Formats: sequence, structure tokens, C-alpha cells
Amino acid sequence: MRSRHRWLALPVPAALAALAALVFAMPDASSPPAATTRHVNRVAAAAPHMNAVVHIHPGLTKDCERIFSTDADGYISGHGVGNPVTIEGTGNCFTLMHEFSVRVDDWVTGTTVTATGWQYQNGDGHCLRERNSDWLLELYGACNARDTSEDFFGLPGSLKAFGAWVVSDVWDESSMMGFRNSCGGVGYNVIMSPNADCWLWTFPQG
Repeated sequence: MRSRHRWLALPVPAALAALAALVFAMPDASSPPAATTRHVNRVAAAAPHMNAVVHIHPGLTKDCERIFSTDADGYISGHGVGNPVTIEGTGNCFTLMHEFSVRVDDWVTGTTVTATGWQYQNGDGHCLRERNSDWLLELYGACNARDTSEDFFGLPGSLKAFGAWVVSDVWDESSMMGFRNSCGGVGYNVIMSPNADCWLWTFPQG
């Protein structure tokens, strides 16, 4: 992890290094984004290491939340359906939908815990999700409670340890939301990756 020059260096938990060593290698950057059909197939089949998602309030919505990167000093902003979301000075206003809970391994505390999360839909009716092949985040159609790539949660131990959330999603639990190869800034793509740099965020809210 590379720390931004304005941040004090934080110790990286040993468990993070172990986590990165256990997950699969980074995808080939030359590979094209996966087709929608593959995305649909993924929605239908739960990954074997995942615990069941329990919907607490399916369909319940909460008002506008802006997703802020405390590392990059910017907000998640969409650029139309199917395009990567980036960090900008002014971000999208997201409605929180389909609240859920899921059992996850919290590497911050070294325990298995219950995390609570949400899906995030902007004012145009487009949901934040992780793409299939390249770990980029994008906006797509309306949020689907069955689509685990749209289910984002924060590791409960991270808020106390770091003062902000380390965020993952249910489909790709071993990944963290962050940036590739740099702490980023305005214009940088937001990704989900086990090797993400600068992974502290203001959400989930609730």
C-alpha cells in the first residue's frame, strides 16, 4: 500500500499480506470486459466461499449518500452506464437500497463477524456494481437484490482501527475498494482488488 503524502503512514496488518497472497492473480489488462451474459450467470450462482446474504430490509431506501475516499480526497462519480466510475470533486448522490447482512472474515480484527451493507443507486436509477473481468466499478441498471456484485459492505473492525471503512462486496469478498498502483485522485478509476491501494472510505452509512 502506498500512503498519500498528506496521510500519516498506517501499519499494514499482517493479515492483509496473507490475504493478498491467498487470492487469485490480477487479471490481464488486455482482456476485454466480460459480456452481460457472464454477469447474469454470475448473479445466478453464488461463489462457493460466500456465506448467504440475509436481506434485512429488501427494497428499503435511504436518502442521498456521497461516497468519499478519505485517501484521495474525492467522491465516486459515474460517467454513464457501463463506464468506469472515477474520483471527482463532486460525486453522485446515491440512495441506499436492499440492506443486507453477511458473515465475513474481518482481517482487521482476525475474527468472523456479521457485516451490514447496502446497494447504491444514483438519481438516474443506475446501480453501483463491480464488473466481471477487470475489477472496475461502474454504474449499470436498477439495483437488483439478487446481484451480489452490487452488495457493498464495510469490515466492522476497520472503522475503529482506521477511522474509516475498508469496503468489500459480497461477490468478491477478498477484494477491497481502492485504486490500482496509486492512491489516485481526481479522474482515477475506482476498483475492487485484493491488491488495491488506499482503501479507506466514508461508507457504508446507515
